Amino acid sequence: MANKVTTDGVDFQRQLYYYVIALVHGKYDYSILYEGNDKTYGALDDVILKIHPDPKMAKQENLYFFQAKQSMDEAITLSVQDMLHYKVNIAKYIDSYCRYSKSDAYKRDGKPAEMIYWTTNGLHTTTLAFMEEYISAEPHLTLTIDTIKKYSIKHWKALFMIDTAQKLANQCSLSPKKEFPKPLTYLPESMAQSFIHEILEVAEQTAESEQSVQTMVKFRKQFLQGDTSLSENAKHFRLSFLIACEMQHKNPYTKFDINSLTSVNFLTNTFQVQETDTGRPVQCRFQYNGLDEEELTWFFKHFIFYVKVPKNDTMLEAINTLFNNQWNEKLFEKYLIKEPLKRAQAEKDKKNR
Repeated sequence: MANKVTTDGVDFQRQLYYYVIALVHGKYDYSILYEGNDKTYGALDDVILKIHPDPKMAKQENLYFFQAKQSMDEAITLSVQDMLHYKVNIAKYIDSYCRYSKSDAYKRDGKPAEMIYWTTNGLHTTTLAFMEEYISAEPHLTLTIDTIKKYSIKHWKALFMIDTAQKLANQCSLSPKKEFPKPLTYLPESMAQSFIHEILEVAEQTAESEQSVQTMVKFRKQFLQGDTSLSENAKHFRLSFLIACEMQHKNPYTKFDINSLTSVNFLTNTFQVQETDTGRPVQCRFQYNGLDEEELTWFFKHFIFYVKVPKNDTMLEAINTLFNNQWNEKLFEKYLIKEPLKRAQAEKDKKNR
C-alpha cells in the first residue's frame, strides 16, 4: 500500500501561527511572519514574531522564532540521541542562529528573546535529566493550554559529552556491547583530553593488556566520589557519565551505583590516558561552530522547547476561545497565509527575471 500523503505538518504549522496571533492580538503592537526566509533564519523560519517597543511601558523590542514539529504518534518522547543527532539535531539550530547573526535582519532586529522548538512530543525521562522548566521573561507568550510545558537545556555541556560518556560507560561494563562507530561531533578531542586525566588513570597492566593497542585503566577515586577538586568540565562529564550508566543499567528495581566501578579495570580507546597524567585540572573552554562558551551559554538559555503541544480540534478550540468564538479559519488562511505567500513569490520571481 502506498504511503498516504497527509497535511498534518502544514496544519500544525498553520495552527501555531494562528495561536500565536491569538495570544498577542489586541494586547501588543506586533508584526508576524509566516515562513520567513530560510537563508536568514535557517530552520527557525516557520513563524517569526516581533513585539514592538511600548514607549509608555519603557519596553524593549522582543523577537521570537518558531520551528513547528509534529508527530503522527504524539506519545513518542524525544530521547537524548534525538536531541543530538536525530529528530531535533541541536546542531541544526545552532547553525541557524549563527546564520541569522550574520544577516541584515540581525543588524536591524537584534537577538531573539526565544528560539522555540514547538512540538507535539514530550521529553524522555533521560532527556529531562539535562533540562529545567523554563519561565518566559516576558508575558507575550502566556499560554492558555495547560498540557504545553516549556523547557530549556540546563546542562548543555553534559549533553555535548553524552556520546563520549556512553562509549566509556559501555567499555567499563561487565558485558560491553558491540560498538557501532559514530562521530563524536559535539565534544572536541582536545577538550576531552583536557580533563580525562581527572577521570581515569593507568591501571596495573596484565599480560593480556600489554599485548593490546588499548590501555588498561581504572577510575580515579576523586571522580567516582564527585570530589570538589574536579574541574567544571570533569563535573559536567561525571553528570553525563552517570546518566549514560543509568541508561544501560538493566535492573528496573535498583539505581546505578557509581561506586560499583571502584575496583573495575578495563581496556578503553575512548581516551588516550598517559602514565604521567597527574589528575590535576586543566582549563579548557567550549567552542562550537564559531561560538565561544559564553555565546553557547546564551544560546541555550534562549533555545526553548515547548512540548506536548496538541493538534487539530484541541488547538483549534483554544484559538477560537482566544478570539471570543469569532474566529474564521478560512479567512485567516486566505488573507494571512495564501495571499502573503503569493505576493512574496511574485516578488521573488520579479527579482529573478
